[in-house]
Amino acid sequence: MNELLLKARNLSFSYPGAACRQFQLRVDHLDIHAGETLALCGPSGSGKSTLLSILAGTTRPNSGEVHIVTRSGQFDVYKCGASKWRELRQEFGIVYQDPRESLNDRRTVLDIVTDPLRIHCLPDKLSPTQGILDGIAHWLQQTGPTRSQARREIVLDTLKRVGITTEQAFRTPQRLSGGQRQRVALARALVARPRMLFLDEPTSALDVSVQASITSLLKSVHDDEQQLAYVLVTHDLALARQLADRIAILDRGCIVELDTSDRILESPSSMTAQQILSIVRSTSHKLHRQNLNDS
Repeated sequence: MNELLLKARNLSFSYPGAACRQFQLRVDHLDIHAGETLALCGPSGSGKSTLLSILAGTTRPNSGEVHIVTRSGQFDVYKCGASKWRELRQEFGIVYQDPRESLNDRRTVLDIVTDPLRIHCLPDKLSPTQGILDGIAHWLQQTGPTRSQARREIVLDTLKRVGITTEQAFRTPQRLSGGQRQRVALARALVARPRMLFLDEPTSALDVSVQASITSLLKSVHDDEQQLAYVLVTHDLALARQLADRIAILDRGCIVELDTSDRILESPSSMTAQQILSIVRSTSHKLHRQNLNDS
């Protein structure tokens, strides 16, 4: 078993307001290990994105614990202080569904992707053993560049890895295509060399012609960074099959089945999981046809 990165215990959450009282998230036990991809699947309203946001520290649960496991110990993201939270935040990156909403059109790509390095006071704390590319690490050690020069080099290299050119780095996001914007969002999530990526429907807002290239990029990044963990929310079972080692099926805020992707997709053990997978497959096919008609 690979290194434990995150563990969630006894989570519960409900949205305020009478209209939302019927939904309650309840997750007793969930672990994320280095190098694995866990897909959260289920119909709309099942709690996939809510669970992801709780794991990522952006939505506080009503009760329960989410621990990030580091080399110096385990820390509950909802009970640690501000300075510790900033330190823990470097452990993961987030890629949202729609890059048009998550990227600021008034800033250049270079500036946007530099933000995590500024926030975490990098590259001062980076070393070759923390995942920085060997060539850049050697350059940092030998030339003694200024912090801004080092950041620029790291950002441009990260953008290159996801298929964004130096010329495109000086554009604003509004001058890029949807697929290019999502590549920028992925670069921003990767630039501080996190150990986990939280991916919330990373392809669903894109044209069907672009989805395959982003899926291929996600797979390539994971192949290169073999200890990087993905937690993926998706309604697309084809995407889950391509990327996931394990799949958690959610229904009405609960994980009804959690197993390897092959077992879940080929022979789910519970009737509930079978019914949910049928609904998800139907939704996936409808959205795929809609994307084909729109493209």
